[in-house]
Amino acid sequence: MSDFSRLYRYELKKLLTKKINAITLAICLSICVFTAVIGTFNADKIDMGYGRALDGRAIDTQLLNEMIDGYRKIPAGLDKYILSEEYQTYARPYSPIFNYVLGHSNMSKSDILNWDGDESELYRQSEEKRRYRYDEYKLKPGEIEYWEKQVAEKGEPVVFRYADGWNDILTEHVSIAFILMFGVTICLAGIFSDENNRRTDALILSSRHGRTKIYWAKVWAGISLTVLCVVITSALTMPISLIAFGIDGFSADIDLIYPYPGNLTVGKMLIIAEFCILAATVFCGVFAMLLSLCLHNSTASLGSSAAILTLGAMLYMAPKNRILGQISGVLPGAFISQWKFMDIRLVELFGHYFTCYEYVPVLYLIFDILIIVAGKFIYEKMQIKSR
Repeated sequence: MSDFSRLYRYELKKLLTKKINAITLAICLSICVFTAVIGTFNADKIDMGYGRALDGRAIDTQLLNEMIDGYRKIPAGLDKYILSEEYQTYARPYSPIFNYVLGHSNMSKSDILNWDGDESELYRQSEEKRRYRYDEYKLKPGEIEYWEKQVAEKGEPVVFRYADGWNDILTEHVSIAFILMFGVTICLAGIFSDENNRRTDALILSSRHGRTKIYWAKVWAGISLTVLCVVITSALTMPISLIAFGIDGFSADIDLIYPYPGNLTVGKMLIIAEFCILAATVFCGVFAMLLSLCLHNSTASLGSSAAILTLGAMLYMAPKNRILGQISGVLPGAFISQWKFMDIRLVELFGHYFTCYEYVPVLYLIFDILIIVAGKFIYEKMQIKSR
């Protein structure tokens, strides 16, 4: 076994066996699993059966008229119409289609009931709503052309697919990722500062591998812990949703569950989301290690990291503030918790457009490398001078 391997294993073991880290990881994993379990409370076998019955049907004039006929059987004037026998019998089987029309058109419930169910009108209004969003986010002509090409590739009419299991995972993992980021920040806040507080850093730096391999062993141990947390959390939480809702709909159009014009399936978007979560969490871990090295205090490191995470999650920029919105969207808290990875504002480079989920992880990687290289210089040169 090489010296680096021995040091790496030792540093990773220190992180995993440190009492505060073990408690933090146990609490974070418990919260993540609990969050996933809570999400399954929405699983309704009746709605799941109706969703599966509609699976594979095109949202065309025939299906739209079936939906309208069902909803027209509900007696007028009922405050809680969903409790009526007519709704349960005739309308509820078509509720996923009704919700799709509400979300992709400018029609209200009463408008839908008075509508003739023409599919061309639905998709015309869907395009109108999509273009309003383009204007709201101040997209350039080239960006609009990019998204409309994506929409054209999907074609019409839209085919309904039951995908509640994957939808639940995608929704819950946004909350879960934020919890993970905090957990990783806590675990790595003392990776360098603990040695400074114990006055052992000078001794370590004067040892055989103190100025070279120990630094890299710590960095790779911190990154490994971060990746391990993301993988274990996904492995524990995904099956919970899939057992409750089923594995159907991996190839469903993402637009069925989230208004996104990209030509992506739910399954592809889930993979993209997991990759973005991993990239953002690793960046949080690397940044926490840099703060631990520079501030020489785990509490200050944790406080600073937590403040930046919270700021990103709470900071909201109106769509009209395009530049500020895209810059703030790079913050890990905003990138994940505000679904910025599905932002429709693009970045143009050398005549090509890149989506948020394409360029932000690359920025994180660049920042990771710069932080690690800068940290190496600080570790070698500045720590001894601070005595």
